[in-house]
Amino acid sequence: MLHEHRGITWRCWLQQGGAGAVSNPHHVAARAFVLESSQSLPANDALNGVSCDRVNFCRAVGDWVAGGVTRTLAEKYSGGGAPLWKTVVSSSPSPGPGATSILNGVSCATNGPGNFCMAVGDYEVGGVTKTLIERSGGGIWTWMPTGPALNPSTTMNVLNGVSCVVSKFCEAVGFYIDANGLQKTLIERWSYSTGGAAWRRDASANPEPHDILNGVSCVRWPKPVCEAVGADLPVGPVWNTLVEKGPTPWAWVLSPNPPGTLYSTLNGVSCTSATFCEAVGGWVVNAAGLTHTLRETWNGLIWIKVFSANPSTLNNVLSGVSCLTVNHCAAAGADVPGVGKAKTLTEWPAGAWDPSANGVPNPPFKYDVLNGVSCVKLMCKAVGYARTQAAAGPISVTLVDRGP
Repeated sequence: MLHEHRGITWRCWLQQGGAGAVSNPHHVAARAFVLESSQSLPANDALNGVSCDRVNFCRAVGDWVAGGVTRTLAEKYSGGGAPLWKTVVSSSPSPGPGATSILNGVSCATNGPGNFCMAVGDYEVGGVTKTLIERSGGGIWTWMPTGPALNPSTTMNVLNGVSCVVSKFCEAVGFYIDANGLQKTLIERWSYSTGGAAWRRDASANPEPHDILNGVSCVRWPKPVCEAVGADLPVGPVWNTLVEKGPTPWAWVLSPNPPGTLYSTLNGVSCTSATFCEAVGGWVVNAAGLTHTLRETWNGLIWIKVFSANPSTLNNVLSGVSCLTVNHCAAAGADVPGVGKAKTLTEWPAGAWDPSANGVPNPPFKYDVLNGVSCVKLMCKAVGYARTQAAAGPISVTLVDRGP
């Protein structure tokens, strides 16, 4: 991801009918995203993931850069005061010049004690990139050291996404680089056993020489069922979409790729049951690198490619998705109408582009990107970053949108 950014959040409310029903669930005009105030540190900031388990409880994570050091960033939303989003203490286990500590994803369990949340990412120590896991039970994030069992590589280990269905069960996904220099899927599980609660590594499928997982979503049906998405590279130059289903055991599932694609990837996934999931990403259309959005749905048996809008004539990509029902999913990402420009992009179940959140939220911004989205009780929050040109050069700040 880019690190010249400013964190942003948007919020959106759905119109409601009787008994909490959604009015015109495919009618874009009924939705409106608005910019929501978030706290940025005096440096380059970005929000990479968000999780809401109540209307007045959301957590967002990312990173910020100052003095050549990249540190973890965490913000909380509790529904009052200005700014609406405030930074909270998070752990950065790798201080020092040139070091990095990044949080890529977060998930909060709806029935967890003390507002239970898990966040995942990676950090650097001694030239080795290791998995990073942090836990929040009351507002402050605590680093959970990961030992050799959770870091199979001697060079790079990364967690990109996490999903918690209860405080006693989470799955985190990413990748590592093996001794032959190949990227392999990495899946780790938080669960209870006779030894107590702990993170343990799950065996995962690797159908091709290179395999990466970017996101995961789990539901209770009646036991936890999960879908993880990413990309794989067979022999040749073309990356394809990758889906794995688990967790007992994790197995590769066939997923479609657009015809003639040069690169296809799924960046995020959201499941409402064992018979419905939506995954989003992007695919490269031609040799010039033109990128279009990609949406796929799971019906309990197979993954199917569905229509996805592309408002820009240049590049469009979806980074995250959140579903409450089959008829209510929100996807977030960016479209790039020109060199050095980017606008926030949101889509709804019908694949309709929502122009209300597309465009610079304030005049100083010229490069806005949404990295993740989370919906709860007919409300969605999408997070990312905005880059503005300052006298000393580009500065990025956190971006939050509220909608739809």
